Amino acid sequence: MTEHELLDSIRTKADAATQQATLKIIERAKQTNTPIVLWDDGKVKEISVDEFEASLQKQRLPRQFGMGKGKLKIVNEDDQHLEHFEDSD
Repeated sequence: MTEHELLDSIRTKADAATQQATLKIIERAKQTNTPIVLWDDGKVKEISVDEFEASLQKQRLPRQFGMGKGKLKIVNEDDQHLEHFEDSD
């Protein structure tokens, strides 16, 4: 595995862990009807779950053409793996 692939793998895992933790925070805040406490611009801030979810929506980048470039690697080009899809009439 190259250094680039290793860093991509670590970033992917970190992003997934952060997303999972964020979902748990939202769920717990909703269950307990409590605000979410965060650090914003050098200050502690309390916001509602709705505000937090709205801010997450704003942070998500829109999908753009070409974002997946380089993510798929074709190891072998052949049609042999498609034979089981042929009609058996």
